[in-house]
Amino acid sequence: MIDKKTAGAVTAACVLVAAIIGFIANVVTVADFFDRKDSADSLPVGSQIVSTSVKAVDEQAERTPVTSERAPVTTVPTLTATADVPTVPVPPETKPRQPAIPQGQAVPSVPEKFIGSWFGIVYQGQVETYPVEVVIAGGSSGAKIGTADYPTLGCGGRWELQAAWENKVRATERIEYQGNCVNTVTIDLLMQPDGQLFYSFRGVEGAGILHRQP
Repeated sequence: MIDKKTAGAVTAACVLVAAIIGFIANVVTVADFFDRKDSADSLPVGSQIVSTSVKAVDEQAERTPVTSERAPVTTVPTLTATADVPTVPVPPETKPRQPAIPQGQAVPSVPEKFIGSWFGIVYQGQVETYPVEVVIAGGSSGAKIGTADYPTLGCGGRWELQAAWENKVRATERIEYQGNCVNTVTIDLLMQPDGQLFYSFRGVEGAGILHRQP
């Protein structure tokens, strides 16, 4: 029969062995925990999230059908300016001929229907053409009634009234700044039924149609 001291020693030894076994088991569990943590910490931050996101994108791409149709193109309407733009008259292909219009009764000054700004193309000789810009202000015999400018010839001057009729004005053109113009010529203007002026001068035989400008 074992005495109490021996039994106590045996019991104490058993308790110690059990404590050692429990400690060793706890150490293994803790080591396994740290191993797992170290393994997780060795991954880059966010790698798990990125992996999950990529997987989700791949799954979405598998579910979404691929189409070759292009997006519709929206056409933007083009705005067009609506402002009134003065049109330049198109000259006839050949030198115009003087119309058979009666000049009417003589009058002391330039008729009202001749007053204004005019533009036209002059035909001189057979082939030469050049533009002319005329401003008629009105006036009586011997007075300045307007101006003429020949931009491509580099010259221009004044018109002085010689005589006037109901449908015709005759003036002397005196060049005041010279380029390539005859210094003095006689100008005839004949009013046509359509409101345009038949322009002509003698000597070198020039002619044209003048159109009223705004």
